[in-house]
Amino acid sequence: MAQIVERLEKENYKIVSFEESLTDPIYQQKDIHYEKWGISWLYRWMRSSKVRYAWMKQAPDLSEIEKIYNEISKK
Repeated sequence: MAQIVERLEKENYKIVSFEESLTDPIYQQKDIHYEKWGISWLYRWMRSSKVRYAWMKQAPDLSEIEKIYNEISKK
């Protein structure tokens, strides 16, 4: 872990608390994607909202797969 932190700091990353990280403006964006698991942090960190929305619209519908999984896992 120490090596990871050292490497990140060399790359000018700043290690902050979880609470401080949530004050970043990226987390103040309006959510327009209301799915079961919410919006992925990968979408949040895309530089352009136009690109983000395009990617989000391409998300596949996994409801049928989830239904099958739930049926199998009940057995």
